[in-house]
Amino acid sequence: VIQFTAGLLNFGTVTRFISRSVVVGYTTAIGVLLIVDQLHNWFGFNSPAGEGFLRALQGAGQALARGNASFWSVGVGVLTLAIFWAVKRFRPKWPEALIGLTLLGVCARIWAEAQPHLPFRLVQDEGALSVILPVFAGLPAWHEHLNLLPQLASTAAAIAIIGMLEATAITKTLAARSGQKLDPNQELLGMGAGNIASALFGVTPGSSSFTRSAVNFQSGAATQMASMLSSVVVLLVLLFVTPVFNYIPVPALAAHLIRVGYKL
Repeated sequence: VIQFTAGLLNFGTVTRFISRSVVVGYTTAIGVLLIVDQLHNWFGFNSPAGEGFLRALQGAGQALARGNASFWSVGVGVLTLAIFWAVKRFRPKWPEALIGLTLLGVCARIWAEAQPHLPFRLVQDEGALSVILPVFAGLPAWHEHLNLLPQLASTAAAIAIIGMLEATAITKTLAARSGQKLDPNQELLGMGAGNIASALFGVTPGSSSFTRSAVNFQSGAATQMASMLSSVVVLLVLLFVTPVFNYIPVPALAAHLIRVGYKL
């Protein structure tokens, strides 16, 4: 509601005063963080979840110095990048990430039939994906929960502001590259309306994702149809291709995200 109201009140115009240097710094930081956060997945060693940047970088350096890296994980990551490069080089209009990850997932599935314990982690090892369609949760019982509003107000405002700034930084970066005209108020209205609708299904508040947006942009997306089609594809994957997706090697996903971070 805060985000939607901000869009109605033209609060998005304030975001135009965010300087380009801030946007460039934010983009670069996201890329570096993305790369460092995926090093342990590519090299195949364990790392505690939620580590900070310096600790994650230090942990990766110590693991490599001690020789804790997995040859198989590194090999899968290198093979992933090689497939991406080959597809991009010889078939530039084909979706290299989709082809590469699907191919590796199918190969891992066949390998797992002959050898149950693979020498590298799969997506299902992190928690197997299952198909659960959203269920309408209904409207909140206002007369019972009004006393919660004062407690939630400050947190809700913080979430709304962070979401608005993040979305603006992402859209300004991509708009500068694509040459498209940016309407920050429309962005706030869309994000606010989306979060209100999602709340009716018990979904947590969401914002833009630099990783997803960068992958979308780098894949050649040019219109709103790209986002709509990606949503449909996600639903179809969950319904029909989940078993294959569960067999995608974690090092392959890590290599893909590191590639995205490098491009950022």
